[in-house]
Amino acid sequence: MLLNSWSLALSLSGLLVIFLLAVAARSTLRVIRHWNPASDDGLQVDLESEIWLSSTLVAYALAIQITGLVLFVMAADSFAEVLSGAMCATGALLAVTVAISSYIYAIPFHNCPFCILQPEYGYISFAIYGTLLTAVFFGLVATLAGLFRGYPGLAAPVADLRQGALVSSLALLLLFALFSSFHFICYLLLGGEM
Repeated sequence: MLLNSWSLALSLSGLLVIFLLAVAARSTLRVIRHWNPASDDGLQVDLESEIWLSSTLVAYALAIQITGLVLFVMAADSFAEVLSGAMCATGALLAVTVAISSYIYAIPFHNCPFCILQPEYGYISFAIYGTLLTAVFFGLVATLAGLFRGYPGLAAPVADLRQGALVSSLALLLLFALFSSFHFICYLLLGGEM
């Protein structure tokens, strides 16, 4: 099982992300420790270059993680043939699908959060999970940004960031509600499954 191609791909992508984030964290700590906006010496120029390096590494790590999510879904589908119940082993997504799954699956007791990623269900869960996870991300950004509003010169940028993150989060939650209720509304309007 550990030498399965899906397991190896997930493990290697995870290790690569950890490596990229560790290098970025090292640079970030160096910048936090030595940054002086009033200075223009060589150290500040080097630190500015490290900021660009760190942001690039984090962007690559994010891209690898998004690819890893797709690999995870495909791996869970593959593992279902090897391990009984492997598709439903990740219970975190189960809470999202419990209320809507009866209308998507047209089967009252099928609550697997991964099956709605399949083509026969129109890939609706990519829209459902994508909007939900992104809304949660922006909600966390708004909350965590509030921790920095007390620093000098950051009150206005933090307020702008929080406002934008909250608006984005609420808009995405509205889209999540629409995507989640699509099959239910169709069920009510059409008098049965689609």
